[in-house]
Amino acid sequence: MKLFGFGKSREERASQLDAKKAHDAANAEALEMGRNAGNAMTGAVDHFITFRARPVAENVYGVFLEQIASIRSNEEHSPIDLVRIEAKIFVEKLGEYKDRMNVECLDHIREWLDIADQMEVRDTIELYISNKLSDIFMELFERSVNRAAEVIEAYRALGFKAVLTAD
Repeated sequence: MKLFGFGKSREERASQLDAKKAHDAANAEALEMGRNAGNAMTGAVDHFITFRARPVAENVYGVFLEQIASIRSNEEHSPIDLVRIEAKIFVEKLGEYKDRMNVECLDHIREWLDIADQMEVRDTIELYISNKLSDIFMELFERSVNRAAEVIEAYRALGFKAVLTAD
């Protein structure tokens, strides 16, 4: 009776050790291949973010800035109310642009998504995309709110008051 490997011949132990080393080497190679694939996938996402999503986001923000810069006082509406309305519309549109960029990004990396499906990591890649886009659009949200607040304060300093909301 051979308990815990006692009584095994030297050849049997050497053979088991060789098999374990081969198994460990195969696991290490698979791990490295997975790491390389993951890096390539996130690299493709980062490329899309840098060269497509961020420029689109900046253009959208530029349109918002132009809109609030073109606001003029008129007898019907306070410029403060108009800035608030533009800011509200912009914030609503941000979600739409984020969703569009998400769809475009998934399309941009669709070949990688096939590999991600095989590796059973698609959810992780989609979460990575969502987080990257959320970072961009949250930054735009914060910038737009801050800019709207600055413009509203400037109008208040000029003596304007809000009509549609409590001021």
